[in-house]
Amino acid sequence: MEQSQQAVPPVEAGRLERHVAMVSGPRNALNAVRHHGVVAEYIAAQFAEAGWQVRRQGLEVATAAVDVHHAARERAGGELPEVISGANIIASLTGEPADPGRTILIGAHYDTVRDSPGADDNGSGIAALLELARVLRGSPFAADLMFAAFDMEEIGCLGAAELVRAGQGQVRTALVLESVGFYSETPGSQQMPVAFGLLWPAVSRSLRRAGSRGDWSLVVYRKASRQAAAALADAARSVAGGHHVLPVRDPLDIPVLGRVIRLLAPSLNVSRSDHREFWRAGTPALAITDTANFRNPNYHREGDLPETLNYDYLAQVCECVADALARMTGHQ
Repeated sequence: MEQSQQAVPPVEAGRLERHVAMVSGPRNALNAVRHHGVVAEYIAAQFAEAGWQVRRQGLEVATAAVDVHHAARERAGGELPEVISGANIIASLTGEPADPGRTILIGAHYDTVRDSPGADDNGSGIAALLELARVLRGSPFAADLMFAAFDMEEIGCLGAAELVRAGQGQVRTALVLESVGFYSETPGSQQMPVAFGLLWPAVSRSLRRAGSRGDWSLVVYRKASRQAAAALADAARSVAGGHHVLPVRDPLDIPVLGRVIRLLAPSLNVSRSDHREFWRAGTPALAITDTANFRNPNYHREGDLPETLNYDYLAQVCECVADALARMTGHQ
């Protein structure tokens, strides 16, 4: 990464930790409205401070239409209003819609489920987003980048869906950061569904031989985004100290096999975050994750706190993404 190392300042683990601490706390448009607004303002201010042009994409959603699987309709003081409001926070060099031929979007959602501080899910993704915005502002490929802090992921990926709808065709590739800060070297800390071992037996055996430790990042991609996934895997080998990235293709994207899986293993779902909205629109996209509930015992719980994350690991994730972006834009 000789050229991009010269162009990109180092990622600072301390800054990542401060970002997570700042955004931590229940935050959503359903039942944690005050902190939800504070975090949105913080994200916008950090993008602006880093030198990006910021715009807000407002969201208004009928409460009755919201997916409330993880977020109850009630809140202290009575029922929710008929309409809830939020916003995606978007940053680019010009503040205008992106060049569809070149633009790579880096995104992460900032809302949480009810009562969870959301340090890993997804304060870690937001911290990485903000740190990447800081270090990449002066890079030779900054003009090709757009950053998006998505709202309302936890109630149906509504923010990402609106961004995709309003900007159809504006994004060449999307990289989504979803729960990227929980790390464990404890043997047995990494779990995987049974179907994972059936679909990727060699990978599963390799993980077991390594002690089933939660010390790597999963990259979920489809055929259209395989080059971006390969760039991340290559970049991981260049990260100081080494960073293990495991790319796996969405099994539902595999001809014939995908149809069988839909019938026999519908619970095997790797589209549980904002990248799914890009997939649905036919836009190449992938997700980078620590595997969330398959590793982190605090997932969607009150214990998802800043002190449970590993910020050196999170810094490695950022460095990996920065290097991959340089490769994807031809500046590596």
